[in-house]
Formats: sequence, C-alpha cells, structure tokens
Amino acid sequence: MDWRAPFDLHPRRYRPTELVLLEELLAQTNDAGEAHRLGDANRLSRTIERLGEQRPWAARKVRDAVKEARGA
Repeated sequence: MDWRAPFDLHPRRYRPTELVLLEELLAQTNDAGEAHRLGDANRLSRTIERLGEQRPWAARKVRDAVKEARGA
C-alpha cells in the first residue's frame, strides 16, 4: 500500500524512499549529537541536494548514502 505524506509548502508528494532517507538523516544527525546542525540552512540544503540524487532501497545503502551526504 502506498502511503502519502503531503506537505503544504512543497509542490509534490514525497516518495517512500525520500521519507526513509529523511528518517535516517534525522537519526544519524541526532545520534552524532549534531541536532543543532539541522538549523544551518546552507548545510542542510547541501545535504538534501546530495540525498536527492540517491535512490537506495537496502537499509545498509540508505545508511551509507546518508552518512556520505552528511559528510560524516
């Protein structure tokens, strides 16, 4: 079953892979004690741009993609 996560300020619906990447990004950032970095718009924008090019499906690939995009 497809699940949709509509957001009012975005012109399209997010894909499940994008939601998984976001969840992993938030988890890794928090686990690294770097939650404050989510407030850095430039850094977050660069990270999201890098992740936007990714389409991993395996859990390990998701973790690796987010780690690389975060520059960790």
